[in-house]
Amino acid sequence: MSNRRTFLKTLGLSSASFVLGVSSFAKGNAVVNMSTDPLSLALEINPFIVIQPSGQITLINPRPDMGQGSTQAVPSLLAEELEVSLDQVTIAQSDGKGKYGDQ
Repeated sequence: MSNRRTFLKTLGLSSASFVLGVSSFAKGNAVVNMSTDPLSLALEINPFIVIQPSGQITLINPRPDMGQGSTQAVPSLLAEELEVSLDQVTIAQSDGKGKYGDQ
């Protein structure tokens, strides 16, 4: 019984010291880089969806549409999920960058 109690006390103390240690290291280490360039303020959710500060949403299509209707269906789904007008969503063909996967 004493072994379990000692173990639980040690576990509690080490957990508390870890949390306090992590929070003390985090203070003052954040670097905020503010830029006046509005294009740098774009929110890139993932490599395929970019939301501009103006509200314009760009969907990057890594593969060409070959009759599946993806150039209409995917922007419609995105507009519906983000609750914006379809006019705010544009689709663009990706370049050959590796972040878009194999092409």
